[in-house]
Amino acid sequence: MLSFLFLCLLLRPTIAWADVPNLTVTPLTLDQRAISGQKIPISATDKQHRLTVTLTNFGELPMKLSITGVSAVTNEAGKLFYQKAKKTAFGKVPFLAEEAVIPQQVTLAANESKVIQIDLLLPKINFTGEVMGAIAVSESDEATYLPIIFQGNATAAKPVQLVKLTGALLSEMPALSIELGNSTAKLLPVDIDLTLTNSRFFGLRKATYHLQQNGRFAPNQVMASHISLQGKPLIAGKYHITGTIRVENKQQIIDQYLTLAGTTADKINDQATVLYHDPFGWLLLAAFILVVLIGITLNHIKHQKKNGGEKMKKIFASLTVSGLVLLTVASGGTALAATENGFGTPENNISKGTAGEGFVADDTKDATAKSTAEFTVEPGFLTLDEVPDLKFETTAAGTLKTAKTLKLSGFDVTNPGTSKNKTAFDGNSNGNVIVSDFVGATPIAWQLSASLGEFTGLKGEAELNLALAGKQTAVTTTDYAVVADNGTVTATDNVYTLAVDKDSTTLTLEKGSVLKTGTYQADLNWQLTNSVTPSAAE
Repeated sequence: MLSFLFLCLLLRPTIAWADVPNLTVTPLTLDQRAISGQKIPISATDKQHRLTVTLTNFGELPMKLSITGVSAVTNEAGKLFYQKAKKTAFGKVPFLAEEAVIPQQVTLAANESKVIQIDLLLPKINFTGEVMGAIAVSESDEATYLPIIFQGNATAAKPVQLVKLTGALLSEMPALSIELGNSTAKLLPVDIDLTLTNSRFFGLRKATYHLQQNGRFAPNQVMASHISLQGKPLIAGKYHITGTIRVENKQQIIDQYLTLAGTTADKINDQATVLYHDPFGWLLLAAFILVVLIGITLNHIKHQKKNGGEKMKKIFASLTVSGLVLLTVASGGTALAATENGFGTPENNISKGTAGEGFVADDTKDATAKSTAEFTVEPGFLTLDEVPDLKFETTAAGTLKTAKTLKLSGFDVTNPGTSKNKTAFDGNSNGNVIVSDFVGATPIAWQLSASLGEFTGLKGEAELNLALAGKQTAVTTTDYAVVADNGTVTATDNVYTLAVDKDSTTLTLEKGSVLKTGTYQADLNWQLTNSVTPSAAE
């Protein structure tokens, strides 16, 4: 039975959202208690709650707003966004957040504010984990979101599960791919340490692989982790998977079997352009055939008469020689001894290293041989190497009667400040964003996104108009906006340098902003992803 039910608003009372133009939504209270940004415990038997918010229309036209619930979903980069009735990719959600929000319509006149109450009604069920969503205040196709979390019992004992074993290509070479599922609606920090073992030929042949990885596991999603085989082919069959997965400082013991399908292994091996075959299987088969032939021959010798036995011994000798030839062919044509002066050939070489049977150095010719030197270059990474601080021009104190646009004056900001070296430690004064792509020989697709945090102490909204590498982008406090991608800039030696255009980058403060004497700072969040889908700000 539930001991507590938490309803959390991921908000602070001074924060307002403005996805719908000229609209701000400010949370006030939950069940008559001020919202402080902390989780508020509510009795497990209390299934009905009331949220109070302020809606403000700063525009010159009336608004007709719809208030509904929406569900939280996760994109490929592990970021949250919201939409109606989205099914989860893994696991089962006990109910949708949108089902708990009682919908209503609200009309706001021009320049009007209203305090409204939003009723939340939970289903009468007990559940484990969290149900994530948001309250959507929308007009036409635009919406402002207030994120909410309904939290039940503690997360299941094993929130991360092994789902499937399959294959993939990494740098044109086969790779094992193990899929893990997050059955909860929580963003989980994970530390994975697994060993995969495949046994063949009655346990005579074993292949062991290791997977070590850590990161953040998106809610209700499946994550594929790859293990490069360094050019060796994928092996179909059953794999014994053992090890640990640490989730939120709790350790899961893994001891499970998964099977890699033969059709999957064959498909990946056929697609690989770099593949090194192991002759062990053919050698083992040849040895088995030789043993069978010798056994049959000995059995016949035992039952033959003396005069016929001599004949069978000759047959036995012939079969033995044939078997040795078969072993030679199965091992790739390596001869038992070399002749002449070299270089070696598939049929005549010194790879066995038999003393006195190598290539001859005499008065007429030197002995020559060839061996192999090798090194391997593994794929590198796509990295975000540098981001700039932005300093805008000085303005006068007061309440803005109209929106105010500030020009970019440089890249040296006050240090320390409310953001610089307090919550933001990565920026510098070079005025560039630098991205490096050392993943492979062919450049991969990537996107760079940005979002603007709240300016500490500023009463009012701000919008950054960022000019980066020739592209103008509006960067707000609500969503990540794509500011550059690999299609808009050119790399030099795998390094992309994106310069901030000082003359075209501006910061706009909205009408009604209250400016007091002092220095205002906000975090500027950057996100580099190889996904073509931008992430919503959390």
